[in-house]
Amino acid sequence: MCNANLLAAGGLAASTAGALTSTFGAYGQSKAQKASLEYQASVGRNNAQLMEWEAQDAIARGESAWQKHRLDTAGLKGTQRAVMSSRGIDLGEGTPARILTDTDFLSALDGAAIRRNAGREAWTARARGAQYTSDADAAQYGADNTHPALAATGTLLNGVSTVASQWYQFKAIS
Repeated sequence: MCNANLLAAGGLAASTAGALTSTFGAYGQSKAQKASLEYQASVGRNNAQLMEWEAQDAIARGESAWQKHRLDTAGLKGTQRAVMSSRGIDLGEGTPARILTDTDFLSALDGAAIRRNAGREAWTARARGAQYTSDADAAQYGADNTHPALAATGTLLNGVSTVASQWYQFKAIS
């Protein structure tokens, strides 16, 4: 009977130690999970900001390319006028007028394409930024709802239940 009591007491002590170890482990794991989620949220917010800057850069580069295109077109039209005028061609009617009008029309098409492409690039960056923001919000929600003390308390209560059950068994043997 004495050996049974010693074995039961040893099991009870081991269960108590295990419950406490599990409690501290659950607290540490929950705390690490919370920190990881907060880090993920921070990275997501940073990435979203980078995507906004990328979008703004795409718009600025598009605007710059559009301005350059307008200057190039003005230079081309100047050259066209100079060449036709040097040959004594009347620029106000017929084919010369259509050439200058076509140059304006094609330039407008190219300019619209430059701006449209810049807008698409900006839209893509902002869409990626929105996904990063959504991911950051989800991670932050997870972090806000991760409570290390609650996780430890739940594990401790579970362990106490096991220890209490073994205690009652030990008392029944004694």
